[in-house]
Amino acid sequence: MQASRRTALVLLALVSAALVGRTLLEGDVSGLVAAVENDYVFLLALVVAYLIRPFLALPVSLFSLIILLRFGWLGFPIAIVGTVFTSLPPYLLARRYDGDSVIIGRFRKFGSDAFDATGGLRGMIAIRLTPTPADVVSYGAGLSNVPVGSFVFGTAIGITPWVLMYMVIAQSARAATGTAPVDLRLLAVFAVLAVVLVARPLAKTVRSRWNEHSNN
Repeated sequence: MQASRRTALVLLALVSAALVGRTLLEGDVSGLVAAVENDYVFLLALVVAYLIRPFLALPVSLFSLIILLRFGWLGFPIAIVGTVFTSLPPYLLARRYDGDSVIIGRFRKFGSDAFDATGGLRGMIAIRLTPTPADVVSYGAGLSNVPVGSFVFGTAIGITPWVLMYMVIAQSARAATGTAPVDLRLLAVFAVLAVVLVARPLAKTVRSRWNEHSNN
C-alpha cells in the first residue's frame, strides 16, 4: 500500500512539473500565478512544490519569481523562508551520507577545511552570494558538516540580495513592462562582497599553514 502511494505521489509530482514546465516554456508565468485564485491553496501548493523541487532539479529562482509575482513585497519573506526550506533536504541528505568514495572524501575534507577557516556562517553567506546553483551549495555544505544553524541563517542572509533582484524583475513583469534584464554589474557586486567576506580569514589560514610548513 505504501509503495502504491509513493508511486502515485511521484506520478502526481511529475505531471505537475510537466504542466508547470510547459506553461513556463510558453512564457505564461503570469497565467501560472493567476491559475490558483485562493491564496491559502496557492501557499499549500508551494509547500508541496518546495518539498519535491530538489528531486526534480527545478531552479529555486523560479519559485521566488512566482511568489513575488503573486504577492509582491509580501512575498519577500515567503521567498526567503521557502528557499531555506527547499534547501534543507539536499543538505540533510549530504550530512547523512557516509560513503567512502575517494572523490567525496577529498571534497568533504576540502569543504570542511574551507568552512573551518572562514567560519560556517560567514562561509555560507559568501557562497550564497555567488551564482553557484543552490543545490550544489546545499550538498556541499552538508558534506562539509556545516552546522545546521550556520546553514539556515547563512542561506537566509546570503540569498537576500538575490531575492531583491528577483523582486525588481517581478515588479517589471507585474507592470507589463517586460522582464527586467539582469544587471551584470550587480552580479559583480555580489561576487566582490563574497570575496571580501572570506578573503581575510582564508588568507590568515593560508599564511599560518605556510609558516608551519616553512618551520618544519
